[in-house]
Amino acid sequence: MPNPDSQDIYQLDYDSMAKVFIDQHRQMLMTCLDGLTEEEARANLVESKTTLLGLVKHATFVERVWFGEAATGKSRSELGIAATPDRSFVLKASDTIESVQRDYAQALEESRQALNGKTGDDVFPGNRRGPLPVRWVLLHMLRELAQHCGHADILREQILTARKQQPAWPKLDSEYVTGSPPHFHEAISGLDEKERGRIPGRSRRHRRARTQGASRRVRHDGARLPRWPAQSDKCGLHLDGLRTRQRWIYLDRLRFLGRSCLLVGMGRRRRSRAPRQRLRPPSHDLG
Repeated sequence: MPNPDSQDIYQLDYDSMAKVFIDQHRQMLMTCLDGLTEEEARANLVESKTTLLGLVKHATFVERVWFGEAATGKSRSELGIAATPDRSFVLKASDTIESVQRDYAQALEESRQALNGKTGDDVFPGNRRGPLPVRWVLLHMLRELAQHCGHADILREQILTARKQQPAWPKLDSEYVTGSPPHFHEAISGLDEKERGRIPGRSRRHRRARTQGASRRVRHDGARLPRWPAQSDKCGLHLDGLRTRQRWIYLDRLRFLGRSCLLVGMGRRRRSRAPRQRLRPPSHDLG
């Protein structure tokens, strides 16, 4: 990465010095995607369309506006770029970290070729504002890149912080995986066998599945567990197959036990109510 804070840069002329600062910010924006997954690069953490991948794609748009459209006078449709800055943030399904970085690197090479042999006093005639001196374009590029590098720093910090704040999964030998929680046993105590049989998970199919051996894992209510792929789980996380299966069992069991305790509580309240007395219809016997 270019380092403007060095002795050899201090003695450069103004235009060359500005190019070094611009190249430093270009490299910072290029590397903001390093080490991220495709989902993280596309993560929309603000209300606008701004994402890390969208920022780099927008920077490609900016390079081609100022060193393509402004320098050559070609239209944006001829250059194959978005019509407006807002649309340049929109990501296509085919956009990946590799493809966006590759397109940005190509745009940077085209920008350097457009500046080859130019001085700050030269003029770019093709911008919509009218003819502009190259020195103004360089200063505008530095302002634009510095702003977007600040955006990228904040978004990247949010993404890396979210990694550390992922909720820890419970131990696989906890009571929610290997058995029922204590409050579940308290809820069903005092119920006769007929009432217990109405609770999900206390059916004949469940008892029969438990006696058939452990050739294939069955769920607590007797249903067979689906065979998940080895490298993915229900949430789309890439984990090893064993951990994925046990995590899915934990979530499914927790959901089931919560529903069961709710049903047991409803059944207890129904038993405790006094039986309703049927009201006889009004008699119309006038005799």
